[in-house]
Amino acid sequence: MSQNIILTGNLDMLHSLYDFKATYAKTLSFKNNEYFLLHQTNTKHKNWWEVINERGQMGYIPSNYVETVTVNPSFYIQFLENCLEHLRKNDTLSECTIGDRNEVIMRLKELKRQVEQLPEISRNSIGADCDDMPPLLFKNSDGKSF
Repeated sequence: MSQNIILTGNLDMLHSLYDFKATYAKTLSFKNNEYFLLHQTNTKHKNWWEVINERGQMGYIPSNYVETVTVNPSFYIQFLENCLEHLRKNDTLSECTIGDRNEVIMRLKELKRQVEQLPEISRNSIGADCDDMPPLLFKNSDGKSF
């Protein structure tokens, strides 16, 4: 998993632009407006990225169906918590060995710990955003908020 996400302070995720129906093994189906953690871009299949979705499923998605967005820390942490909860309850990484599954869980926990230590999280408790500010602010790869 990319560690530069935390070190630079940018909480980037992938946001789906379209629906996609998986037709190959190890690919993930998804709907428009879903979010993913980028796990790996260096794959043997050009234009396919390995990601983890909010249900803790790991697989490949077409890179041209998503955009990179910057999310606020509370959204990122909630995504990680949901992902970890699904991983604990279900065997969503069925293609992986137990060791691989445990490694993914450990990486996600470490990512969550690092995000919680960011200055924004220290100053503001999760969910305690200002009343005049929406709880989730996103910027797409062009820097536009939506």
